[in-house]
This record gives sequence, structure tokens and C-alpha cells, in this order.
Amino acid sequence: MATRPHKRPGTERFRNSAIQVKMADNSWKEKHIILWEQARGKLPEGLRLIFADGDAKNCSLDNLIPATKREIFYMNRHSLFYADAGLTRAALALARHSIAISDKLKKKRGGDRGHYTIKRMAQLMGYGGL
Repeated sequence: MATRPHKRPGTERFRNSAIQVKMADNSWKEKHIILWEQARGKLPEGLRLIFADGDAKNCSLDNLIPATKREIFYMNRHSLFYADAGLTRAALALARHSIAISDKLKKKRGGDRGHYTIKRMAQLMGYGGL
């Protein structure tokens, strides 16, 4: 039985919706994370990278946006990922604002009262006429 040749370090493959690069220690690492760390240093704890245009093969730095797991969850829940990078960036800003308002309401109300619509959040914050 013939053995399969081993991949050399630097070899790329597309797995789990991302380009992966073989490292010298025979492990695989996502290309977008390698490029981010080379240009901007290690990604802070709790942050992930999302692709602004939704294309996991586009690993250019201007297409990578750091976001928290909570922000990514909010964007997935509300279908806020787009093929247009500008729309995705605007949707991330909306997610950040909505999360901030939700956190402020929780603090004001003394705990978690469930999920609110944007209209209900505005009413509770005193903006009423939305």
C-alpha cells in the first residue's frame, strides 16, 4: 500500500470555510489569522476575525474586521452579513450599538429582562417616537 506524501510547510488548503496554511510544526493555521498577526500583532482575547465581503478566500487586511463572539452571534441572528463590505461594516456598527443599548437597559432595569426589539429599546430609553 502506497503512503500519501506529506504536505510541506507553507502549503495551503481550503477547509472549514477558511484557507489554512501548513506550519513548520506540522499543524494547520488559518491564513487570515497569520496575515493579521504579521501586520497588527496577536488578536486580543475574545475577538475573532470576520470577512467584510463574506469571502473567506479574500484574506486582505482591509477585508478583515475584529469582532466579539457576541457581535458575531447578533449579526448571525439578524442575518446581517452581506457580500458588500460597507454593508457588513455598517451592520457590525448596528450590532455594537444594539448590544450597548441592551447592556444599558439591563443595568437600568437591574438584570436581564430578555430580548428587546430596537423599537422597544428606544421606548424604554425615552426616545418614544420610533
